[in-house]
Amino acid sequence: MKSENFVCSDFLIKAGHEIVNIMTPLEHIEYLEEEMIAARVTRGERLGRQLGRIGRLISGGNGNEPYEFSEFIYDIKEKCRSLGIKVSAENKNYNSIETIKGKNAVSYVIDEILMNWKMHGKGEFSINIADEKTIVFKNDYDPASLKNTGSTKEELAEPFVKGAFSKGSGLGLYMIELASKEGGFTWNLSADEKYFSLSLVF
Repeated sequence: MKSENFVCSDFLIKAGHEIVNIMTPLEHIEYLEEEMIAARVTRGERLGRQLGRIGRLISGGNGNEPYEFSEFIYDIKEKCRSLGIKVSAENKNYNSIETIKGKNAVSYVIDEILMNWKMHGKGEFSINIADEKTIVFKNDYDPASLKNTGSTKEELAEPFVKGAFSKGSGLGLYMIELASKEGGFTWNLSADEKYFSLSLVF
C-alpha cells in the first residue's frame, strides 16, 4: 500500500480490525482480570476519539489557525506530563519552526503520537527540533514487536494485517495522513534495532 492510498476501504479495514481487537477478549469476560477489562475500555474510548477526529478531518472544518512554536512545544511537554511520560527535548541549533498551521489537525497528531508512546513505547522518549521545519519524535521499542525493522513508511504503516490480536490497527497513522493534508505537512516513519522515529516536516 502506498502512503497516498489511504482510501475508504483501508479506513473500514482498520476500523473493523480495531473493533475486533477490543471485543474479542470480552467473549470470556468472566475469566478476565480487571486490568485487561480496563485496557479494553481505554482502547474503546480511544477508538471513539479517533473516529470522531477522522470524521472532522474528512469533512474539513478544523480551520487553518497557525500554531505558535512556543505554544506547540509547551503543549507537547504538558501532554507528556499529564500522561506520566518523561521526555527529553533537543534543539541544538535553537531552531524555531514558524510554518506550523492547522492547529487543531496538528494537535490530533501530537495526541496520537504521545498516546502511542504511553501504550506501546518504553525506555527513552525524545523530541528533536532537527531544523527550522522538522521535529522528530523518537522512542525505544522492542524490535521483536515490529516485523519490518528498517522498512519503508508504507510497510510500517500497515499494522492492521498482523491479526486479530495485534496491538495496532493503523487508524492512528490513517488519521496522521489526513491531518497532514489539512495541516500542510509531510511525515515519515523509520525504525532500527533500538529506536522508532516519526518525523513531521512543516
